[in-house]
Amino acid sequence: MLIFGALIPLNATQEGAQGGGTPLRSVEYLELSEAMQGQDLDSALTLGQRAMETLTASDSVGVKTRVLNNLGDIYLTKADFDMALDFFLQAKKNNEILMESDPENQSLWLVEAGIHVRIGILHFRLHDYESSLIDY
Repeated sequence: MLIFGALIPLNATQEGAQGGGTPLRSVEYLELSEAMQGQDLDSALTLGQRAMETLTASDSVGVKTRVLNNLGDIYLTKADFDMALDFFLQAKKNNEILMESDPENQSLWLVEAGIHVRIGILHFRLHDYESSLIDY
């Protein structure tokens, strides 16, 4: 199965589509998914799901948070609000784990703020303006 035409097969490797190279890592699928969001949501979703499937113990919690946030963004764009909220809340939980271990890390606070903004936008799109303003 190919994603967005003949560009990237789902079984892609770093050395080619069918070659014996190293399989793509979750972060590489994530970056491809992020790049496709403005062009082809279905391909972005497939790549985001592949990023989630290929997460390993060696991937950082931060990478998992990015993957979850990315999937939330895709579902939000597709107006699947339940799925989007689920992924945003998972991303928030992962980011909070990171914040507990490094509370002075300003980057983590920015990620947390971004997640809150996304959840606020989701509530706004659901016409739940009070939750949009108060909770996020």
